Amino acid sequence: MSSEKISSEQLASIVENFPIIAKKVMSDAALFYSLAENNSDGLLVICKENKIIRYANPAAKKIFHGTSDALIGQQFGHIIPKEGEVSEINVAHANGRKTKAEMRIKLMEWQGERAYLLTLRSMEAQRRTKDITDKNAERLSALVNASPLAIMALDMGGRVTQWSKAATRTFGWNEFEVLGQEFPSITGNGKETLNTLIERVLDGASLSGRELTGQRRKNGDALDLQLWTTALHNSQGLNSGIMIFAADITEHKHNEARYVGSVNRDLLTLLPNRVQFRERLQQSIDKIEPGEQPPFAVLHFGLDRFKNINHSLGHTKGDQLLREAAHRLAGSLYDTDFLARTGGDEFSILLRDVRHVSDSSRIAQKLLDAMSQMIVLGGNKLFATASIGIAVYPQDGADADTLLHSADIAMQRAKERGGGSSQFHTDDLDLHAKQHLDMESNLHQAYERGEFELYYQPQINPGNGSIVGVESLLRWFHPEKGMIPPDQFIPVAERSGMIVPIGEWVLRTACLQAKAWIEAGLPPVRVAVNISARQFDHPQFVPNVAKVLHDSGLDPKLLELELTESMLVKNTEDIIAIMINLKRMGVKLSLDDFGTGYSALSYLARLPIDTLKIDQSFVRGIGQTPTNGSICTAIIALADSLGLRTISEGVETMEQLEFMIAHGCDEIQGYFFSRPLPADECTRLFSAGGFSNLLPEPKPACSNELKKKLGVLLAGQAGVIAPAPQYEYEM
Repeated sequence: MSSEKISSEQLASIVENFPIIAKKVMSDAALFYSLAENNSDGLLVICKENKIIRYANPAAKKIFHGTSDALIGQQFGHIIPKEGEVSEINVAHANGRKTKAEMRIKLMEWQGERAYLLTLRSMEAQRRTKDITDKNAERLSALVNASPLAIMALDMGGRVTQWSKAATRTFGWNEFEVLGQEFPSITGNGKETLNTLIERVLDGASLSGRELTGQRRKNGDALDLQLWTTALHNSQGLNSGIMIFAADITEHKHNEARYVGSVNRDLLTLLPNRVQFRERLQQSIDKIEPGEQPPFAVLHFGLDRFKNINHSLGHTKGDQLLREAAHRLAGSLYDTDFLARTGGDEFSILLRDVRHVSDSSRIAQKLLDAMSQMIVLGGNKLFATASIGIAVYPQDGADADTLLHSADIAMQRAKERGGGSSQFHTDDLDLHAKQHLDMESNLHQAYERGEFELYYQPQINPGNGSIVGVESLLRWFHPEKGMIPPDQFIPVAERSGMIVPIGEWVLRTACLQAKAWIEAGLPPVRVAVNISARQFDHPQFVPNVAKVLHDSGLDPKLLELELTESMLVKNTEDIIAIMINLKRMGVKLSLDDFGTGYSALSYLARLPIDTLKIDQSFVRGIGQTPTNGSICTAIIALADSLGLRTISEGVETMEQLEFMIAHGCDEIQGYFFSRPLPADECTRLFSAGGFSNLLPEPKPACSNELKKKLGVLLAGQAGVIAPAPQYEYEM
């Protein structure tokens, strides 16, 4: 016989429903005792006549805390209910404690007499189970009410049986309004509402993270939801309803929409950005019917020299300028046009409904005119110019990316031509852009392969013809293309940033060469090195100069750094601070190409420079126009009044040399004496002793008193000496 316990209900069922088997069981005492002894409930057999206990199983002993012998023969002291009824009895223990037991009764025959079969089940276990169940229910209720999710239960008829506090916050109805009622009617903007989804879930569908937007709360406010559902089952395993979990994602969706809007919009100008412009451009292209070619164009607009303005006036003023540019552009366009800010200082315009290609140029000029008007930024007055590239569909591109690229290339060419103009895209611009890219790649290789070389052009003392200095000039000897002119590769190096490492190489090589000449027994000469704006702006520029001087061992007074005027018009105080640090090392500073750009005399006296260099464009015109000669005379006189040295570059004729000598120019540089030479040829030139044989016969020079008067007069003025002509790049 198995030792597995059977319940009293099973035993009673055998007794009640199977009398034949029961009689056999009763006659088989061993089998009965096996069933009873292993029963989890207490079993008592009590004589019906006198209520004497005839049998007690082990479970009954535990209930009464006695032994079988102690119970058997005792009279059962509790009222025995009618058959089929359930009653409770209090069981007293020796320690005075009482426990309750549930009692059920069945009539039976026991050893030839009528008897009761009492089934006793301790209430302690039930109470503990109930306590645990009640506590779990309390915890579950607390969790439901504390949950940020709206939790709701519905029966199969769609009536609400549970409604959490979060559900009240989410939908607006409280539990007293909804319990026992059908789920409230939720309105929405679309065809699908929460109510229609609930109907589908009651029919067997399930939701897992489903988003439902465009719903309305009880008060009509917008409501977006994320939903999960699960089925509920009764004790028989049949569906009894559904549980709904809903997250209020209204604010999240709102923030998401704002984020998407900000992703496609420039936060500074509030214009669409490049992403949105490209999408709108492609949409315009996609709408074109086959065979239809409505002319429309893309204009790419970029402010000229914006970085200089940003540096000189600060980023706050720079931002104000960009907002003003956006305002002026928007005010100059039609409603059908589309304007976006697509880069730092760049804007793109989609011109639609353009009847003729020439209209694009007319509109571009209108935009340039709008920008040319004076701008006032916090008390600062300035005039800004811009460059515009024009690409026309479909000849300059059949898709958005190609059109944008074509317009950008055209704008870059307009900038290279000096800015303040527009440029249509042409096939040769693509070739130019490719050449620029190839040049940039070749520059990297040239730097790594050591294809650069320094040439040196002597600077002559016109009094005795001696060589007092040299200007170091960068040359690039390509293994296949030969020598590449500086005006072709230096602008590319500037834009790409390669000018910084190349410029440092030039500085180091020049200093080492100057030191080598001294060690070879030649007289010390000053070596001049051109410094680019990007190199000068680099935070490590001053430390790098100090390191090069230390490593080379060159006396700092023999190094002269040539700076251009365009470098010095931005943040003047910062520039002066850098220059002062260089001067403290003992380095000489010269202002190159003086008079060709922004020669405002009001700040010239503040700059700690040693030399003014007269640009070759002025020298070249001596004897041809009186203006250039007057400018040269003025520069020499101004430098003399400020205690500065002057160097005239580009002297090629005896007439130019005589003019410079007559007006007191301190040093001469140009092809009249020597072209730029490699270091070894320059060494032989030094050994020859200079150029005294090329000097003209002495002639009366400009009197010092006249130069002084002219210099004082010029120094008292403020303005620009001359507009900036085109000039060759040097390094």
